[in-house]
Amino acid sequence: MSGKQAKSNSILPELTVDGAECRDLGRALQLEWLETNGLGGFASSTAAGINTRRYHGLLVAAQSPPTGRMLLLNKLDETVAADGAAWQLGANLFPGAVHPAGHELIESFHLDPFPRWIFKLGPHRLEKTVFMVYGQNAVALCYRWLGPDGQPLDSARAPAASLRLRPFISFRDFHHIRKQNPDLDSTCVFKDDSLVLRPYWNMPVLTILHNGFYFESSPQWHYDFEYPREQYRGLDFREDLFTHGELARQDMGASCSVLVFMGKASRTLSVAHSATELETFIGVLRDKEIMRRRRLLKEFKGRSGAVRRLVLAADQFIAERGGRRNTIIAGYHWFNDWGRDTMIAYPGIALISKRLAMRRATLAAYAGYTKQGLIPNNFPDTGLEPSYNSVDATLWFFNAGYEYARSTDDFDFVLKELWPAYQNIITHFRKGTLYDIRMQDDGLITAGNPRTQLTWMDACVDGAPMTPRFGKVVEINALWHNALCVAADLAERAGQDKSPFLDLAEKVKSAFNEQFWNPDMGCLFDTLTGPDPAIRPNQLAALSLPHPVVQGERAESILRVVEERLLTPVGLRSLDPAHPDYHGGYGGGVHARDGAYHQGTVWAWLLGLYARALRNVRGDDAARRALLPLFEPMKRHITTQAGLNSVSEIFDGDPPHNPRGCVAQAWSVAEWLYIADFLDPHS
Repeated sequence: MSGKQAKSNSILPELTVDGAECRDLGRALQLEWLETNGLGGFASSTAAGINTRRYHGLLVAAQSPPTGRMLLLNKLDETVAADGAAWQLGANLFPGAVHPAGHELIESFHLDPFPRWIFKLGPHRLEKTVFMVYGQNAVALCYRWLGPDGQPLDSARAPAASLRLRPFISFRDFHHIRKQNPDLDSTCVFKDDSLVLRPYWNMPVLTILHNGFYFESSPQWHYDFEYPREQYRGLDFREDLFTHGELARQDMGASCSVLVFMGKASRTLSVAHSATELETFIGVLRDKEIMRRRRLLKEFKGRSGAVRRLVLAADQFIAERGGRRNTIIAGYHWFNDWGRDTMIAYPGIALISKRLAMRRATLAAYAGYTKQGLIPNNFPDTGLEPSYNSVDATLWFFNAGYEYARSTDDFDFVLKELWPAYQNIITHFRKGTLYDIRMQDDGLITAGNPRTQLTWMDACVDGAPMTPRFGKVVEINALWHNALCVAADLAERAGQDKSPFLDLAEKVKSAFNEQFWNPDMGCLFDTLTGPDPAIRPNQLAALSLPHPVVQGERAESILRVVEERLLTPVGLRSLDPAHPDYHGGYGGGVHARDGAYHQGTVWAWLLGLYARALRNVRGDDAARRALLPLFEPMKRHITTQAGLNSVSEIFDGDPPHNPRGCVAQAWSVAEWLYIADFLDPHS
C-alpha cells in the first residue's frame, strides 16, 4: 500500500509503494519523486519510472544557480540479462503503447531516503537507487543484487549477469520540448572511464562516469514520448529524444554504478577518475548525503514522521544564489525563487527547520536587492534583472525578519542588516513608489490599477489579470499595519522614537476596521474597489499576523465565515463556492487553468494562515482541537499522493480535492510544517 512506513531505527523517514501499485499505471503515474541538489537542479519522475512531464528527468542542471536549468539526461533505460533471459527495466509512454514495460517487473518502490526500486527478474531481485550529489549538478545510479532477505549479495552469490544502459537526452531548457532537428551532433567521446556528450555546440557537456563498461554506438532519434501531465495542462505533450548508443558491461558483478554530471569532472568529482572502484567513490557520496540529511534531522529525533518528512521536504527548496547567499525555490518543477513565496515560506523553511546557515543569509540577500522600497517579486530563469511587480512581498519581508528575531532573539542582526531597509521601505510606501503603491490620507495603502497584478492572486493571461485586485486590498493593509508595529518595536530597540510608527499603526487600524468590515456577511471585504464582497481567504491576514489588525468578536465572526465557506481538509478555497465566478476544478489549457487558479482552487499554504488565526483568536487548546481533524488528511496527502514526502501547491475546490499544480511547493511545505510542529506531542 502506498505510504506504508517501514520499521527502522533510522531517524530518516521511510516510505514504500508496493509492486501492485507500481504496476497499476493509473495509480503509479500519479506518484512522483523528487531529488534536489541545493543549486536549483533536480532529478524527478514517477514510481513507475515513466516520465509524465516535460520536467521529468534524471539530471536537470542549474547552470547559474538556481536558474538556467537545462534538462540534460531524460532517461537511462536498462536491460539486464541472466540465465539466458533478458529483462528491460525502462518504461515509456508512446501513442497507444507502453514500451518497454519495465514497470511490470517492479516488486516495490521506496523512498528511504532516496528513490529505490526492487525489480523481480525471474528468480533474482535487483535493486536500483537514484540520488543527487549535493552542491553538484550530478546524479548517481546504483544497481545491486539482493538476496531473499533483502540484503545485498556478494560477488560469489550474485548471478552472472550483464547490464546495458541506454541514455536518452534532450539537452534543452527545462520548460520546453525537443523535436528531431538537424543541429544535433551525434558524435560522442568514449573513454575507459567515461562517455562524454555534447550534442549542441552552445550547450554544456554531459559526462557519464563508469567502470568496466564498453560502448556500442547506435545514434538515433526516438519519437513521440508522451507526457500526459502536460496534455492535462493543455500544452505540447510529445517529445523526440536522442540516444547515442548503449553502455554495456558483460559482468555487472554484485553491484555497479554510474555517475552523471554536467561538464567535465569538477574538483569534487575528479577523484572518481583515479578511484580503483567507482562503486566505492559513489558509495562515499551516497553516505555523505545520508549523513547530511541525518544532521538536518538531528534535532527532530523522536518527533513525528510528518514533522521529519516535512523538514526534509523543506530542505529541497533551499538553493544557492550568487555564491554563499541562500534563496528558496518556490516550487518544483517549474518555479524559480520568488520574493513573496520566499518570505511567506521563510518561517517554516528556515526557522522551524532550524536551518542556521540560511537564517541570516536569505534575509540579508533580499535586503540588498531593495529597490525604491520594494524587494524583488521574481528572479527570471534567464538571469535578467529581477522584477519588482509586487506589493505584498515587501510587507511579508517585514514579517519574516520579525519572526527570525523572535525565534532567535537575534535582534542585533535585524537592527544592523534589516532595519535600514525597513525604514527605507516605509518611507517609499508613505510617499509613493513603483506600480502606484502609496499611502493615502487615511493611512491605508492603495496599489496598482485594473491592468496590474501585484498581490499573490496574480494570474495573468495576455496581459489581463484573471483576478483583478487593486486599490485598497485587505491583506495588504493587514500586512502594512503589522509592518508598522514591527517598525515601532525595532525603533524602540534601536533607541529611536517609536511613536511615529505606533501612531500611524493606530490610524491604519481604525481606518481598516471602519472600511473593510462587511456587516452583511460578518467578515471583511476583499478589496475596497466596489467594495468587493467576495469571500476569500485573504482576510485571515487580519487575524493571523503577530500584530493582528482585527480582534475580538469581529475576529471570531471572520473565522466562522472562513470555516463555513472556504475550509477543506487540505487547505482553503480561494473563493466562496456560492460566488458566481467559482471554479471547482483546475485543469485544461493556460486560460482555463489561470481562470480557476484563484477562483475556488484550494491552496495548501493558506492552512498556515488559518492555524495562526485560530491561535490568535481562540487560543492554543481550541486551535489544536480544530486542526487535529485536518491532520490525518494532511499526512495522507504527504505519503500517498502527487509528490511523495512533500506537499502540493493546490487542489481542486470540489471534493475529493485532487492535488494539482506543482507537486512540491515551498510555502505549502512550510505552513504544513508549522501545523505539524504545533500539533506534534513531542514539540
